[in-house]
Amino acid sequence: MQPLATQFADQTFQYTQLAREGDLAIFEQRHKARGTCRYEVVRIRVVPENRWPNGEVSPEREVYPGANSWGRLGWTCWSIDQAQALLAQLQAKTSAA
Repeated sequence: MQPLATQFADQTFQYTQLAREGDLAIFEQRHKARGTCRYEVVRIRVVPENRWPNGEVSPEREVYPGANSWGRLGWTCWSIDQAQALLAQLQAKTSAA
């Protein structure tokens, strides 16, 4: 399985993993132009291998939540303390289940 990168970027933000416990993680989201940062608490999912119509194969891999799953698999926090508290809360729910 291909693990999720601990650092990656999109057009606007640079993401850096700060903590990970199982499938839960905290990423710093830093704005490239302004330098401002927020924190994202995410539940990392595993997607199975996929064979595309052109014959190419995408391996089984971990993925970051998409925009449509925000609020279910990803949350934005304004401070690291808030992100750490949310991570602990989600861990507690996961271990109680």
